[in-house]
Amino acid sequence: MRREDRPKQAFTRRGNRIYRHAYHRDGVETFAEGYTFRMKKDGVQHYFSLGTELEAAKSMADRIGAFLSVPSNTVEQLYDHSDFAHLRPSRRVTRAKHAKPPTVETKKPTVGEFCLRYEAVTGHLSRFSVSDNLNSLRRIVAHSLGLPRLSRHANKAEKTAWHAKVRAVQLDLVTPVVVESFRQEMLKSAGQDHLKRAKAATTSNSYIRCAASMFAPKLSVHFQDFELPAINPFRTTRPLPEPSHRYVSSIDASDLLKLARTELETSQPEVYLVIVLALCCGMRRAEIDRLTWEQVDLAGGHIWIRTTAYSRPKARNSESRIDLAPEVVHILKTHRHSWEAGPFVIPGSLDLKVRVRCMPTFAKALQWLRSHGVKSVTALHTLRKEAGSLIFSQVGSIDVAADFLRNDVKVAREHYIGRKQRLQLQFPELAVTAPALDVHASART
Repeated sequence: MRREDRPKQAFTRRGNRIYRHAYHRDGVETFAEGYTFRMKKDGVQHYFSLGTELEAAKSMADRIGAFLSVPSNTVEQLYDHSDFAHLRPSRRVTRAKHAKPPTVETKKPTVGEFCLRYEAVTGHLSRFSVSDNLNSLRRIVAHSLGLPRLSRHANKAEKTAWHAKVRAVQLDLVTPVVVESFRQEMLKSAGQDHLKRAKAATTSNSYIRCAASMFAPKLSVHFQDFELPAINPFRTTRPLPEPSHRYVSSIDASDLLKLARTELETSQPEVYLVIVLALCCGMRRAEIDRLTWEQVDLAGGHIWIRTTAYSRPKARNSESRIDLAPEVVHILKTHRHSWEAGPFVIPGSLDLKVRVRCMPTFAKALQWLRSHGVKSVTALHTLRKEAGSLIFSQVGSIDVAADFLRNDVKVAREHYIGRKQRLQLQFPELAVTAPALDVHASART
């Protein structure tokens, strides 16, 4: 087939486009003899010369597309593969193959240098997550120095001295031995009390998990000038078995809401609304804290959990709609008309740098809940678990309950759903019956 008769472009069976490159010669648009296939890989556009045979070019384009669609395959590997050995590498690939890698001077960083770099390259994370990770690493390093945990009541000079000692430690001194010693010290401090030991195991796992995330492979590109430990010292320490986190319901939600309405609706309306949102809507404390009126659809009876100018949801599946009962809609309407209009549903600090805006209101809610039988440390979070248990008892589906809580199904099952119904076997044979009446004895009497 003559050059002029062959198509300028064509599509393969897999939908890939091949084409003949166009150029101008003597003012006339001319098309190249061979076909070209273009594909982007890792953000870089690559061009492959496929020859002049149309059907062979289509087949080769599909094979190239299938190979490079695998995330772990690279363009360099494609040219080294025997099935594509006849392809001529582009100049971009040839130059990259023969280019000498840039030399980077490396040094052994201190804990302070590593933490500063980590803060600088984790803008995509919540600042509270970054803070938790940094504090976990510092806590473990402090143990290696024999320093006690920094008290929240420490003065400025004590805090400065504590942080200076931790920052000066060489990072390579944080070894698996240090991490294991830290964990064992936490278990020893718990003594033989099984409840305290279970709590220590959970807490130490959390410290080690947070510190380990700072050495994630996806962050390694930001530490190329640092000589980091060849083996992540936190990943080699296997987590301790934790106690079951399955929620055990011991709350009568109906009685609790009646008491809250009687004691709080008039005297402390903000506290009452916090309890209603946690128990009737299954909302997290952070979601209540940063809830704005723009997220509340009173006409439709919904609360929309989504990213706002003031906060973002905990996870992607947390962005969803909460359907409100008519009674909750009425409470929100009453609350809106009872105080000055503002962006937030719950009055509190407008300083968004603080972790919790409505801390005084939450403190009052916790105090009230504990005085009425909700004894857990995270009493507000217990109300969220109770809400998940109630919706599960109504619909009988873990999937629906997880959707209501805006959580993963596995997490909902292991942490949030508690059984509300009684499950008991019935044995009529064990029933206690009244003793038979002795007729002869009664006659003698």
